[in-house]
Amino acid sequence: MSSPGSAAPIELELRPSRRVAAFLFLTHAAALAAAASLHLSLELRAALAATVLTGFVVGFRRLVMREGRGALRRVTWSGEGRWRLRDGLGEEQDATLVGEPLVTPWLVVLRLRGADGVTRAALLCADSADRDAQRRLRARLRLG
Repeated sequence: MSSPGSAAPIELELRPSRRVAAFLFLTHAAALAAAASLHLSLELRAALAATVLTGFVVGFRRLVMREGRGALRRVTWSGEGRWRLRDGLGEEQDATLVGEPLVTPWLVVLRLRGADGVTRAALLCADSADRDAQRRLRARLRLG
């Protein structure tokens, strides 16, 4: 087996994920139901509902549709261990992995800080990118 320094680059073209969309929908629907059941004035419940709906729209655009500066469209991990990102606006930049990634068979979460100083989360479900590339990424992350 080759060392991580000489390994082939792993390139993940991120696509919309039905699993992430379903998770966002269910969690925000639960939050709306909880807000509706609170003993608050109608105005406060409406403001809370508007906040939850705004959070859903922002999360859906960023994490599902991969739109906007905070979104990620492509993540590349070079054979030399360097990260490169393409955001939702098509801009590319170098990045650094922040903290420990979450690596499970069904989900990988990477926190990547771009050269612009913005930290972005890459949520990789099985339907977010090529399965073989994700498998190689999980293996390399586990090896360190």
